[in-house]
Amino acid sequence: MSLWSQSRLRKQSRLWCGHCNEYLSRAAFWKHRKAHYNVHSQRWTTIKDDAENVEQEAKRGKYDPEFHEEPDLSDSSGDEDLETAIFNRGSTQVDDCEDSINLGDDVDFLSAMNDDKDGNKSDEAISSDTDSETESNFGFSDGGCTDEEDSEAWHEDVDDLLQDVAGDEPLPEPVRPQSSIRAPSTLLQWFVYFLLFWQATCKISDNGLEWLLRFMFQFLHVMVITFNSDYICQMALMLPTSLYLLRKFVNLNRDNFVKFAVCPKCASLYQLESCTRLVGGQIVSNICTRKAFTKGRNRECGTALARKVILGSGKVCFYPHKLYCFNSVIDQIEGLLKRPGVPEMCEQWREHKVEDNIMADIYDGSIWKDFLKYKGNDFLNAPRNLTFAINVDWFQPFKRRNDRSVGVIYLVFLNLPREQRFKWENIIVAGIVPEMTDLPAIRKLCGFKGHSAHRGCSKCFKYFPGSFSEKTDYSGFDRDSWPPRHISSHRAHAEMVRKASTQSKHEALATKYGVYYSCLLQLEYFDAVRFAVIDPMHNLFLGTAKQVFKLWVKNNLLTKKDLKALEERIHLFDVGTGVGRLPHRIASNYGGYTASQWKNWTLIYSMFCLKDLLPERHLRCWQTFVLACQYLCMPILSRADILKADLLFVKFGGRFECLYSKKAVTPNMHLHCHLKECVLDYGPLHAFWCFSFERFNGILGAMQVNGRSVEVQLMRKLLAGRFVWDVEFPIEFRDHFMPHFALEKTDLFEGFIVKNGTELFKYAFCLNLEECHWSDLTLVKFSNSFKHCSLDDDELKMLLECDKALYPSKEIELSSSIARKYSNVMLGTEKFGSKMDCRNLRSARIMASWSADDGSIDTTVPKRPGIVNFYIVLNVKLNGEFCQHAFAVVWWYKADRDQGYFNKPAQVWKRFDYKPCGPALFMPVQRIWQKFACCSMKINEAEKLVISPIPSFIDDTNLEVTQEIERGVRATSAFKEDDPVILECAIKTCFKTLKVRQKRATTRIRVEGKITDKQTRSVVSSRRNQRGHSGGPVQQ
Repeated sequence: MSLWSQSRLRKQSRLWCGHCNEYLSRAAFWKHRKAHYNVHSQRWTTIKDDAENVEQEAKRGKYDPEFHEEPDLSDSSGDEDLETAIFNRGSTQVDDCEDSINLGDDVDFLSAMNDDKDGNKSDEAISSDTDSETESNFGFSDGGCTDEEDSEAWHEDVDDLLQDVAGDEPLPEPVRPQSSIRAPSTLLQWFVYFLLFWQATCKISDNGLEWLLRFMFQFLHVMVITFNSDYICQMALMLPTSLYLLRKFVNLNRDNFVKFAVCPKCASLYQLESCTRLVGGQIVSNICTRKAFTKGRNRECGTALARKVILGSGKVCFYPHKLYCFNSVIDQIEGLLKRPGVPEMCEQWREHKVEDNIMADIYDGSIWKDFLKYKGNDFLNAPRNLTFAINVDWFQPFKRRNDRSVGVIYLVFLNLPREQRFKWENIIVAGIVPEMTDLPAIRKLCGFKGHSAHRGCSKCFKYFPGSFSEKTDYSGFDRDSWPPRHISSHRAHAEMVRKASTQSKHEALATKYGVYYSCLLQLEYFDAVRFAVIDPMHNLFLGTAKQVFKLWVKNNLLTKKDLKALEERIHLFDVGTGVGRLPHRIASNYGGYTASQWKNWTLIYSMFCLKDLLPERHLRCWQTFVLACQYLCMPILSRADILKADLLFVKFGGRFECLYSKKAVTPNMHLHCHLKECVLDYGPLHAFWCFSFERFNGILGAMQVNGRSVEVQLMRKLLAGRFVWDVEFPIEFRDHFMPHFALEKTDLFEGFIVKNGTELFKYAFCLNLEECHWSDLTLVKFSNSFKHCSLDDDELKMLLECDKALYPSKEIELSSSIARKYSNVMLGTEKFGSKMDCRNLRSARIMASWSADDGSIDTTVPKRPGIVNFYIVLNVKLNGEFCQHAFAVVWWYKADRDQGYFNKPAQVWKRFDYKPCGPALFMPVQRIWQKFACCSMKINEAEKLVISPIPSFIDDTNLEVTQEIERGVRATSAFKEDDPVILECAIKTCFKTLKVRQKRATTRIRVEGKITDKQTRSVVSSRRNQRGHSGGPVQQ
């Protein structure tokens, strides 16, 4: 029998029951007829008659409600009768009805699937199917046992009765039969969830997914005809054949967000229903009624909010010029906190402990520490406080078009560990902003002028002279002459700007003080000066590194021939894996380099490639900048490194001004001198730079959209993708399917765990080796394959000397000369290879502070390059106890007299000459600090090895930055628990003056709220800014 024939047979006509006064299925009708229909009088006994009979029996004393027999559930019909029967039987029957209730839902959807093509639902079919399934599930039939036949009433005293039957157990309850449709329905749920997960992860278009659904339906239909399987038939009946039915099946609402109409002139927000009005029987567009100032002409904006569109059918419609999509922040936070393990991870930061002179995460910054207590009361110290960072960024949604940009408002959960904080599934997207054109977000969110203004710095009051016809002068690096900004004066000046009655007065005050008003200043603890953080990615690499290279080309310091030579030297360098995109084709493509490529060019390639191509004075100036970046671009910083980098940035600014004139100095170079303040406030650069947010832009940009209502399409696709992360999966088959919902690729910072990084930093730079626990191999992981090797007497002697250097005060004994030999090792989350495995040879090049020139162990020498032959693991007896240790067998390169030929950080070492064997041949694996890139070339008629250190854990920023970014600033704010609902209003209004076109700006806002057991209270921020001048292109 075909699929559709079975469906038609199930749609049977229903019959009228005079007892219930409604239509019933045929089976229920005949049972009711047998029980309630008098054949002789041809009359139905109604429910009212039954009630009167019960009342009469009660008056005669024959009716006892406590021991009266229970009604027969087999006579129930429809949902109402089923609920009535469950109520009559008591609470013990609720569990037995679960399958029937769930089954009813499945059958409703099944019928909807059958009638989907016609567009109509069959109520008769739904009711019939529900009744038949209900009867089969409960096992009621005419031939079954009833309560009248088998039940008995015990009227004796209960205590005596219990004594009589003491020791006897009642019969076990019968096993409840499961619905035959339950397993196929659960399997179909898993299938649908995976389709949605697959679409969101692999960026599958809606048309592609619907094409797959139609094919799957036809495929199952053919299988039903071929194999005649009931289960396949049920799957085919339930399978959604369209995206609408698929979303209906899992209750996915893609429009669960708020849309606002945006004024294209002043960016004011309006409800969609308020965009039109009825005038003279015709619908017309409303105009913007915003009043910016109390005096002057043109008090109201007066811009039309919607455009008139005449459809092909002649119908007139109105569409908003711009749409802003807002997604509830509180709902997203609740969904995030409901995920397993997230609340526990939010409290892990309290266990974060490092030395006072080390900075490993944002928790080590002064801002976080200052808010542990506020005004004497526990603030962050109190349990269950939440902290967020907000980022506003723009990207181009179309690959081959640069005339359209879209802004996104991100929220990052700072309470999460750093390895989880920047995962895409843990990012909150609060809003998608339509295309705007104006100034960077630092001005709107924290109330500062653009960097082209006379008071363009958000950290100090330094005056930048300039006029409309000439370029602004940012020179001058005497920091003693820079008056610092203070929050008290900033608030006073912002209030003066807010109260300005005319636009001219408003702009004059804003220009004089370099501030605008922001409603964030209403929060008493909001420090706009400290919370405005400079983003290092834009400031260092997309700012200064890119600008200086362009200046070299513009001034003919690098000719086309020199650029070709640069390209050849870049190809000579063997870098290895895990460092991101390499800067190839620099002769023709340097203008389109991403932030990751400029980073690698600056830190790894530049000093080697520019030798003899750039004049010496210019090369020395550039070296100052490179060394400063080398100190700062480490995931774990010491305060000494921060101070060195700060002094080098000031020195670089002075040298650059002397070489290239004052007009060549950029605002980024001025902001270099304020990076030290940001690092001390917020920890190492990895904790707050913008690499991760550029990856999020790439994820949204990869979504398939057309040219209409891009913001709405992106928000819908985002909600559909996030639905799978927050949905509660079925319990059945979870062990089989749940592993397939894990992402194959690792996200940003997933490969770096702060706790592990701090431990490795301690191992790599400790001067007193006895202070470290070298037998603790928690951070060391070896592969399952190994070989046994035997150490000779000389090797055992050197190994014993190495152990004595590690444990000078302990009694050491090498119990065996047999050790396990490995070809590679995982140190933390970074893989190191050896010469034993040619596939990992490039990762066998390491640097560590361990070996002196004579082969002895010296922890005070600078880091020396070496190559690992293999790794060994063996037991060492310390004071009578066996402890397992892991050593790297390293050949260390010898120093060369031309070591400084290329200027630091590039170095020259002897190519084929290694240090004499000594105890430094064996080094604990935990002592390895970083890898290096290298190439072989002739210097002074001899073959030498040129190396360039690769910053440790550089793969944390292995990102694809797909768009050219011109500037970026980040701002941070903290919010107290007694300011609820501010963020909901703030995100809706924060983009009112966010009019940036292809300019990136970042703002960090810290949100704290108290979470109770019954609710999640999120404290968020609001912002509102005034309009201002548009600035020219500035690189930040």
